[in-house]
Amino acid sequence: MKRIDEKIDAMSELIYDPNKNAGPMNVVAFGSGSCSTIEKMLEYQHILDQIPGEDGFRITALVTNSKRSRAHEISRREGIPLIYNNLWSFVREQGLDPKVKANRDLPEIRTAFDENTKDLLLQAAEQNKFSIDLVALAGYMLIVQKPLLDHFSGRMINSHPADLSILNPDGTPKYTGDDAVFDAIIAEEEVTRTSIHIARKKVDQGEILVLSRPLKVDTDGMSELYRTCKYVDKHTQELFLQQDYTARKVPEEEQEFSLDAFCRMRARKIGWVGLHQELQKERCDYPAYLFTIEEIANGKFSLEGEEEKLKTVLYDGERMPYRGVRLDDLKKT
Repeated sequence: MKRIDEKIDAMSELIYDPNKNAGPMNVVAFGSGSCSTIEKMLEYQHILDQIPGEDGFRITALVTNSKRSRAHEISRREGIPLIYNNLWSFVREQGLDPKVKANRDLPEIRTAFDENTKDLLLQAAEQNKFSIDLVALAGYMLIVQKPLLDHFSGRMINSHPADLSILNPDGTPKYTGDDAVFDAIIAEEEVTRTSIHIARKKVDQGEILVLSRPLKVDTDGMSELYRTCKYVDKHTQELFLQQDYTARKVPEEEQEFSLDAFCRMRARKIGWVGLHQELQKERCDYPAYLFTIEEIANGKFSLEGEEEKLKTVLYDGERMPYRGVRLDDLKKT
């Protein structure tokens, strides 16, 4: 049932205000691959649809950058509009070779690409007569750029498979990027968590809305793997890494030769980290993401602070520390 807590400070702004909108909150979901999180969102959406008096949310459109993404299949099955914008095709249209990673990474190219994605999305919204209350990055494999971030400022959320409240001495999140799970395990963290956060210009450094329940790590197993890797001489490490990069056709500019890279390669081949990450999706990612979207739709989350600065998250009118709502601190979710 929707409600707004009267304790919310006048200086704060709800991410979504259900009192000003009729019907469910409209969500546009971005995905690139299996879209498993989007599938979970749709399953939950259909459940909420059956509850009297519960407006909840609905996925009104999908955005993908990949022709292999299951977003195409989901769009056809659910009758949801799909915006497909492929970076490689876009780069080629600019007269550049998309096979060259440097061309795909050009700041002006990435900015123009996201400007184009934004325009296509807004056109689809106008044609199909839907509003965009929230953007959910759900396995979208491109770093979102200024045109989308600015247009949906404070209304774009992302899932990251690490506890972003664990900080480096300089105050930046310790476990960011694609190898966040591996990095946390190698650092012998006893548990991992998933963070649901506002997407901002600095990757994985937006305001944390929700931290999932913890998933225990087999630290002994990973520590043993790391110790074993350290006994392999550097020349042999580099030889195995080169063989792996060649087999996977990794571009030369993306190849890294270090002990950590060797450990990541060994962990991937053994499948141990991958297993942990799959468990984390089921036990951490999905529950935290669904909780976040539902509570945004219920008008529970707001942001307080100045523009261009990291804002304070409020949940149900209460200011949260820099970790947002930690699900294991709640009696019921």
